[in-house]
Amino acid sequence: MADPGNQKPLITYLLLIYCLSSVASGVGPNEVIVWREGDFSGDYWSFTLDPEMRHLLVRFLGGWYTNGISSIEIGSNVKLAVYRERYFGGQSRVFENSVRHVSDHWKMPIDSIIVFPRAQADPLGVVLRDLAFNTITGTGNAPAMQFFPLAESIHDDEALYPAVGGYINDKAGYVLLQGADIEAELFKDLDFEPGYSLVLPKDPSLATQAVCSANAESEFNGYRVFRLSGCILNLEGEVSSLKVRWIGPKEKSPSMGTSEGGFIPEVAGGQTETAATWPSGGAPQIVDVSWQPKKEVILVTFDRFPAELWNERWEMYIDDDKMPVVAPQGSPNIRPDAELDNHPSGVFIGSLPWPSGLAATDFPCCGTIRFCIPGAGCTNEANYDLSGEGCSTMSQKNCNSPSSSPGAGS
Repeated sequence: MADPGNQKPLITYLLLIYCLSSVASGVGPNEVIVWREGDFSGDYWSFTLDPEMRHLLVRFLGGWYTNGISSIEIGSNVKLAVYRERYFGGQSRVFENSVRHVSDHWKMPIDSIIVFPRAQADPLGVVLRDLAFNTITGTGNAPAMQFFPLAESIHDDEALYPAVGGYINDKAGYVLLQGADIEAELFKDLDFEPGYSLVLPKDPSLATQAVCSANAESEFNGYRVFRLSGCILNLEGEVSSLKVRWIGPKEKSPSMGTSEGGFIPEVAGGQTETAATWPSGGAPQIVDVSWQPKKEVILVTFDRFPAELWNERWEMYIDDDKMPVVAPQGSPNIRPDAELDNHPSGVFIGSLPWPSGLAATDFPCCGTIRFCIPGAGCTNEANYDLSGEGCSTMSQKNCNSPSSSPGAGS
């Protein structure tokens, strides 16, 4: 019989190897790392859920990430939702734990992702889908669906989607409220045009009247589902814009993450396309501010546009006064000057319904402008004066002073 004492070195060796393997991963508790190769190797991209974030939204991965994520490390405080299409469209799956070989669990492209707290079953928001959620479809005939998350910041109770887009708007037949304290307001027209809207689960304007018939309401995986054809305002196939609201108690920070942004790629090994086009720590610079007379809007051009970082959390500062980039009708709104797929060079400043001009909006034709972009930092502060280019708004600011070039300022 072998001496049990002779087995101690082997046991110690195996424990050491296990510990070294665990330490080598280095994933933080609020972090997700996607790797190009299996077994957590090769180039990687790291995402961290910050303390003030409800969830971290990456609307479009692009580059090698879409078809090249081979392994995923997931921290102890978070989960990862992956989506086949950009902007959280198509089929999806939630990963709770790290996976050494993604292909063993998911055999489709990954075009967008959400990092969210481990305490939740799923990210919070609204799902639009063409077919009933319990419908079984054949291979290659997946239903059309898209997830519309709440705003990233726990301080923002409403997420605005002024244009749902052709991927689902003319197909939406069912609405799923993914979370107990979620409210959805669906609009027939773009940019939340008043007159034809439906609030789910309960429209306060209807008093005691039910929004949808009893047979139009159901549950799926514990979430409330509404069939649009059975509601007072039938928006089946006609949802053009959408508001998603948090109607629960004031939220507390869901994580204890670092203050570092989660959008900037951190590259190990060889340089990747993402690292080359968006260096860590860099911020875009404003190179021009111009008046667009045909549209009566302002165009702000950057030296490079961070399409992967575009979201409603951007902040605009005019003469050091902070303004949101998404605002109600009558206030200035900001949108990229092209579809994100078509390499925008900057942003338009206009009004709603988009794209309306600034003639009836209180926005100065001269002053200083800069943007602060989560995950990238703040741009330079640019001086602009468009009063001589035909700019005319409701602003009372006097623009007779000489202007400086856009690159001036700090």
